[in-house]
Amino acid sequence: MFTDPIQRANPLISGPNADPDRDGRVNLLERQMGGHPLVPNSHYYPTVGIYSYVAPSDFLYGRMSLTISREHLATDLDPVFQVSTDLKRWKSGEEFTFVNTIAPYAGENRESWEVTSILRTTETQALYMRLAPVRPSRLNIKESLAQIEAIPADLLDKCVIPSGEFAGALTSIPRVYNLPSYNLQTYNISWYFASVGLVPFVESKPVVVKNYLECHLRVLKQLNLNPPGPNPPESNNYRMRDFNIDLPDFTRTARTDIPQVVPADADDSSAATFLGLASRYALKWPNDPWFAANVATLKAIWTANIKNQRNVKKSGPTNGLVRTYQEGWGLYYVNNQGATVRNEGDQSYLEDNVEVWADTLLFADALKQINDPDEALCRAEAAALRVAINDVLWDSVRNAWKPSDQHSTAVRVRYYADLQCQYFPELFGFTHYSGYEETQRRYDAAWAWLNGKTATYSADWWTSQAWDTHPDPVLAGQLIEPVYSDMGLAVVAMRRGDYEHARAYIAFAIDRWMTDNTRVPDNANKSGTWPGTVVSDIGYWHYLLKGVIARP
Repeated sequence: MFTDPIQRANPLISGPNADPDRDGRVNLLERQMGGHPLVPNSHYYPTVGIYSYVAPSDFLYGRMSLTISREHLATDLDPVFQVSTDLKRWKSGEEFTFVNTIAPYAGENRESWEVTSILRTTETQALYMRLAPVRPSRLNIKESLAQIEAIPADLLDKCVIPSGEFAGALTSIPRVYNLPSYNLQTYNISWYFASVGLVPFVESKPVVVKNYLECHLRVLKQLNLNPPGPNPPESNNYRMRDFNIDLPDFTRTARTDIPQVVPADADDSSAATFLGLASRYALKWPNDPWFAANVATLKAIWTANIKNQRNVKKSGPTNGLVRTYQEGWGLYYVNNQGATVRNEGDQSYLEDNVEVWADTLLFADALKQINDPDEALCRAEAAALRVAINDVLWDSVRNAWKPSDQHSTAVRVRYYADLQCQYFPELFGFTHYSGYEETQRRYDAAWAWLNGKTATYSADWWTSQAWDTHPDPVLAGQLIEPVYSDMGLAVVAMRRGDYEHARAYIAFAIDRWMTDNTRVPDNANKSGTWPGTVVSDIGYWHYLLKGVIARP
């Protein structure tokens, strides 16, 4: 826009943060929104409102929205929308904001964006929003992934099962990778990992998301009619179950050494993340009657796996947390020796409970949208759970999170779950009931604990070798589980402004996991290639490429 060489050479005029026309918008904003840096104009100023589905009575304590114009030709900039409660620490990403609408301006080379904060105002907490145009650091990431044919949206498509009784479900591993791995000739359907991975695609791939939601409900209803397992049969109370399926026709396997129905990752978090995805879909696409048509089943899933499992223990005192498995028991499964055994456990994990809290609030928002009276019940359960998580699972002496209520203190021996759990509250926006200051203090303390050296590994998280061994001490040293990236780390690091380490980790992840499919496990009884990523991490990769958490 600056044709005068003298103006171009003067950073006070042409610099990205300069405002030569003194209209309150720096040059980056002028370019982002279609203005002119030398012509004062308030026509394209952002406007503030309240998200349309919020009732007028909620005006003071609702969700703020920001509407901006975006210039089509500004392809070198990404709009990053940020929210804050104190004008000091700003949060961005799809855990904090979501795009409501994108509409073109008639006859102009611009479009209108309306973006809403997921955070709410309260009687004691203000809320602020701003637009931060950025030159995306994601470009070189995208180029690197394109070279190895690993663009997240494409990888997601390779997870979708196209036909058969599981049509619409997602496999845990994209079919682009060269399986079989470690002598297994099946793919796993993990509803938990799929639900997490689909969250960033609610807007761009609504058909894929809806087909997945419908498949999950269809399979779950069938299981309730015909519960699997030996005598006595498993409870048919909307239990979360995963599956192994054959290649290449994607029918369920008939092999006796690999059960068709396998224990779910967890009842509580599997149910919560599915309900959270369904709620996001309903909030993003409010004109689709799907959520209202299935709300009775969705509430039954929430009741069986979350509400009825909070403040309940099979043995010992209750503590207000949600336990992992219904009735304190996992599913029957066939172990490596061919014996039928059952997962046992009465534990409540930090990561699970944080996900349950966040997704229960999303579920309440979706219920509010259709005026369902159980919205209040969901919010009450989430409020009680927030107190329990903060009071039971925070180690006030070590200033870090306990992985579960089976731990008396925070620990720092293994990456999973000792260190991984430390960033989950910040990733999901989990808060302390006393307000912002204590919430942020715990974020910072837990991040410091994660960044400390472990008892076993000397590397820090962005170059750590801690993913290499199985967490079970009996299996220690055996590469039994695939070595996957954990891109949630990069999401949190970038939100915290730790761009240097986040970028180092992204490069490390591409080099180690996304391109390295020839590593041989240490365990001589296992062989094959290492898949480069899983469906849950595909969602986080998509976050990074979209630039929603790029450096301002």
